[in-house]
Amino acid sequence: GDEIECAIDVRSGETLELDLETGGAVTIQGSDQPRVELRGHLKSSDLPGTHAEMTRASGGIRLRSWYTGSSSSVSSSHTFELSVPRHFDVRIESAGGDLTIQGVEGAFAGSTGGGDLLLKDLSGSARLSTGGGTIRVADSHLEGSVSTGGGKVTLSRVSGGLRGSSGSGPVVYAEPDDAGGPTGDIDEDGAPQAGAGRVHVERAGGDIHLDEAPAGVRISVL
Repeated sequence: GDEIECAIDVRSGETLELDLETGGAVTIQGSDQPRVELRGHLKSSDLPGTHAEMTRASGGIRLRSWYTGSSSSVSSSHTFELSVPRHFDVRIESAGGDLTIQGVEGAFAGSTGGGDLLLKDLSGSARLSTGGGTIRVADSHLEGSVSTGGGKVTLSRVSGGLRGSSGSGPVVYAEPDDAGGPTGDIDEDGAPQAGAGRVHVERAGGDIHLDEAPAGVRISVL
């Protein structure tokens, strides 16, 4: 593989723009440093034709990955780990790959061709979609929407009115204990934890199985 390390000074509130034609697994973590730091690992069946670079762009930072080789069936599994200031916007266009964002306040927008989304400890707004994969949002205050072409969506301790949607999987969240508060606590498997209110399961169709929901369940098939 090929390692990339890069750090660029930024101001709080700027934008990290990801333009990943090759796709890749992306992790973005908030930090107290006034810079964007990248640790990347490029893995590809045609490494010489594979490129990635992080540059200063107007209003922030741009990370690009692209392929210039001639192979029509190149396979790659790149990883990009980034840290950004706590107040920072993120825009992503990726051919595919998991996306994790945690500990950041800002506007998060864009899409990945497929892969899981994990959003944790965020505030601001989200308009994110994946072509297919699970979405888990936890401990966040977000407006907007997250959507997947197919896969489970779980909202756990989420306030701010964020909506989840899935082409073929369930959207699971528990009502807040108090009006306007965050959604209840739901674990990785979508099971409600103690103290969670009534559990909502929305899905586009198909069967729904919930092992236990102490406070009752409301199911809507869209």
